[in-house]
Amino acid sequence: MKNKAIIAVVLVIVLIAIGAAIYLIVSNKTSDNENSLITYEEALEIARNSDCVNQGTLQDTHIYNPNSKTWWIDLKVENKPLCNPACVVFEETKTAEINWRCTGLIEP
Repeated sequence: MKNKAIIAVVLVIVLIAIGAAIYLIVSNKTSDNENSLITYEEALEIARNSDCVNQGTLQDTHIYNPNSKTWWIDLKVENKPLCNPACVVFEETKTAEINWRCTGLIEP
């Protein structure tokens, strides 16, 4: 009987630890704009009103870079092989531009 109680207590502690870890992971992923002057929604609106949408389609994938104070929103473009473009929104100027993020040699 004593062993069952110890096992139950250990199981509860493990479940609490797993729950806490999941909470920390999820809260870190959803608070990516914690240090930003603008929210992701504001950055998305700036991107929608920029030249980015003339070149491609904004994707859901995004990240905030606190070092450069920019939001990077992936951009789907069909005619740029070897490139993985993003619409970069500068929070201080509230402007956006495309960073093509191209790799590899493009033959003439």
